[in-house]
Amino acid sequence: MAAHASELEIAKKNLTEAIGDNVKHYWANLKLWFKQKISKEEFDIEARRLLAQDNVHVHNDFLLAILTRCQIIISTPEGAGSLQWAGGSASKPGKPAKGKKKFSSRQKFDHRFQPQNPLSAAQPFSPREAGGEEDELKLSAHTLLLPTRGQLEARMMVTAFELGLDNVMEDAVSTMIHAVEVFYMAGSDPVEWYYVGVDVGTASVRAALVTREGQVKTTAEEMVTIWKPHSDHYVQSSTDIWAKCCSTVRKVTQGVQRNQVRGVGFDATCSLVVLDQNFQPVAVNQDGEAERNVVMWMDHRAAEQAARITSTGHRVLSRVGGVMSPEMQPPKLLWLKENLRETCWRDAALFLDLPDFLSWKATASLARSLCTLVCKWTYCPTEKWDTSFWTAIGLEDLLENNHSKIGSVTCCPGSPVGEGLTKEAAAELGLDTGTAVGASLIDAHAGGLGVIGADVRGFSLPCEDQPITSRMAMICGTSSCHMAISQGPLFVPGVWGPYLSAMVPELWLNEGGQSATGRLIDHVVKGHVAYPQLQEQAVKGGEHIYSYLNRHLSSMAKDLGAPLELLASSLHVWPDFHGNRSPLADPTLRGAVVGLPLSQTLDDLALLYLATVQALALGTQHILEAMTQAGHYITTLFLCGGLSKNPLYVQIHANATGLPLVLPAQTEAVLVGAAVLGACASHDYSSILEAMEKMSKVGKVVQPDHELWSFYRKKHSVFLRLHVHQREYMALMND
Repeated sequence: MAAHASELEIAKKNLTEAIGDNVKHYWANLKLWFKQKISKEEFDIEARRLLAQDNVHVHNDFLLAILTRCQIIISTPEGAGSLQWAGGSASKPGKPAKGKKKFSSRQKFDHRFQPQNPLSAAQPFSPREAGGEEDELKLSAHTLLLPTRGQLEARMMVTAFELGLDNVMEDAVSTMIHAVEVFYMAGSDPVEWYYVGVDVGTASVRAALVTREGQVKTTAEEMVTIWKPHSDHYVQSSTDIWAKCCSTVRKVTQGVQRNQVRGVGFDATCSLVVLDQNFQPVAVNQDGEAERNVVMWMDHRAAEQAARITSTGHRVLSRVGGVMSPEMQPPKLLWLKENLRETCWRDAALFLDLPDFLSWKATASLARSLCTLVCKWTYCPTEKWDTSFWTAIGLEDLLENNHSKIGSVTCCPGSPVGEGLTKEAAAELGLDTGTAVGASLIDAHAGGLGVIGADVRGFSLPCEDQPITSRMAMICGTSSCHMAISQGPLFVPGVWGPYLSAMVPELWLNEGGQSATGRLIDHVVKGHVAYPQLQEQAVKGGEHIYSYLNRHLSSMAKDLGAPLELLASSLHVWPDFHGNRSPLADPTLRGAVVGLPLSQTLDDLALLYLATVQALALGTQHILEAMTQAGHYITTLFLCGGLSKNPLYVQIHANATGLPLVLPAQTEAVLVGAAVLGACASHDYSSILEAMEKMSKVGKVVQPDHELWSFYRKKHSVFLRLHVHQREYMALMND
């Protein structure tokens, strides 16, 4: 440490000798930069003005020395207080970061500085309007928390230099930190900051008020309208959806001051919104109802267009598992052009993914999230739009005016959109104008953010001390998504991706999925002859129907003296009633059940329910196998969504995959993920990764029952043969 202190003293001596009598001006400008009243560029300009051309290097040498010194001190045990240098953010006052791994100063130094430009990666400061140079110490404008130890020490050193002192003792820095903490913790309780997460799912809009620590304080939900004008057509209204967003946000923020809400984040299904040049809805069906301007994600009207796009074999298909899904936007756009050319296609000026529509309504910015464009529109962050693809599929008119109809400006999830809430949107949502809005996510990806980054220390999980790439997030609701991330691109046949920066910036995402999970379970159970009897029994016992079924199965297993899951040994289900999204990527596949008896009792319904849940778990195992073969190494599953609240569904997934499952402490993990976007946009956290770790918490770990491994290996073999046989039958009938 003495050597580094000496380096700083030498750099300071060289600087003062080079600047001479103007050194006081230099200290004043350095102080302004640390206070965030001028930018780094403005500081550099002033420094060059004070120095001769051949002495400009002493300015960089000095800054390198002082920033290195500040980081070195805080990396020692004595300096590991609650105000640690953490990439531009600080721990909450009075709550030291627990169990943080200590890295050497050289590691930190190497990470922050590059030889060719040693200050290019220094902590960013936002220029602020000058005035009141002698302002008292206030909350850090970058983090809205107390300054980090590094920031505080740097300010103290500048003050020391101004007074003619050469150094600042470590004890003085620690004393100042303690004094500042005591000052702000004394008296009235500190103001609590909040973030609003808005989740637009298939059938409802939900909002939550979330704390900085990721605790959900209040939630609200309102249903949205779905129309089904034709087979495989599902449409909604963007006007209806936005109105429900506003009403739910107003409900959850009723008990707090507007200025306590620091940021807002939106997630939504990957549905297609169509607007005209005046930003008004355009009908997406022959009925001409303009209000019905959203083609829902599960709308499969464009299956034939998707097949044609797949047949082109275009190179962009390698990023979607080699097969274009009717749930993506290009086939839907092609369907609109081919079937509604004189109405919808003629009048449309903007085609937006629903998450981007919500960002636009909130901010008036047409910047598109990389999540939506990369995952559903074939956009590539490094190569931009592939014009040859759009031309090859007959949608070359979307290339006009710099792709204005489908997006010419992009941003990473969680980055600030526009200038925050517009005056109109703020009034509708009941929040302050200018409140930060984070670039949006698809709903499943928000669920991924809400669970996959949780701190798992102390739970004896195989992913502990492993990179985040050893985890997979499962968002299981109406449908299910399987999110796996990697440092480099991995191409998985039948699985969407690899997508760069689609969920976590600078990491690659592969997205597997099942088109119908919760929806399939409902279909199987509610379509059974014994369903009225089930309802009657559940109501009589004051239970939810699935709680009753789980208990009924336990009773059946006890009577037979066998493990519950073995009850379906002779009953097998192929679950692709709505086609296979992954890893077969075949929308023509249909569901199948083998082993049905002639009876239709409540016991039969319970067994069919069990076999269906097992089939869904085996489908997850099928996806895991495809990802593993392509290079993923997944050791732990992180679940969220409605089905994660069903203990039988969770345990069967653990048993069928042989992997431990992590459930979040907050059951509304998708809403927490949306709130993470708002937290990042407000700069209260420096990155998505930091926000995920601080705001997502482990609630429960479910371990697999390894005694059932042999049973599920047999069940898995039957599962795979069901799909092979179905294709054989289809081939026979088409011969």
